[in-house]
Amino acid sequence: QTVAKNSFRLLVSEFVARLFTFLIGIWIARELWKLEFWVYNYVITFITFFVLIIDFWLTNLSFRELSKNSKNASKYLTNVSFIKWILSVITLIIILVLNRYNDNVNSYSTLIILYLLYSIVASFLEFFRIFFRSEERMEHEASLKIWNNLILFICTLIFLYFDQSVKSVFYWYLVSSIINLITSLIYIKKFFHFEKSRLDIAFMKTILRMSIPFFHL
Repeated sequence: QTVAKNSFRLLVSEFVARLFTFLIGIWIARELWKLEFWVYNYVITFITFFVLIIDFWLTNLSFRELSKNSKNASKYLTNVSFIKWILSVITLIIILVLNRYNDNVNSYSTLIILYLLYSIVASFLEFFRIFFRSEERMEHEASLKIWNNLILFICTLIFLYFDQSVKSVFYWYLVSSIINLITSLIYIKKFFHFEKSRLDIAFMKTILRMSIPFFHL
């Protein structure tokens, strides 16, 4: 019964999230189609590959390991967050190098950087949600996921009201992700008491070695 309830909650949250994404896509297409919708799609497609580098399958790996032993939650939070931060910096450097030597990237550099920053924060948000899943508190994960997508939806409506441009879209994407990051951390803190954990180089090396097979799947 517990498994059925948790699965249903995640299914509902996924449906609501995809519904918000679908509506956002329709409205953006309607507002930008005549001018810059193809630019919007280009930027998202370009950054999609780099999102894999930012996450490096660390979210799925952390969920798998924490499901076996949730006592290591603080250790995973500190060390995996640090790895993701390093990977995000590396990705940003790669983008900046491409921006210098690739004319197509250079033409849309501001948009690409904005969406990359949004994707980095979104990756962290997804990682934070797995702590609820590993504790079988799917109702909280579902609530948080719906909240995150609702904020994105509201920010997109603001874009539609004030400024119908691609840059405005990505600015509001970034704004929504920052709001979600702050509220998600507050929400998680209400249910978890993470102990202070130091950076563990050996542990991080182990996690990265474990993530490589995931990355190639």
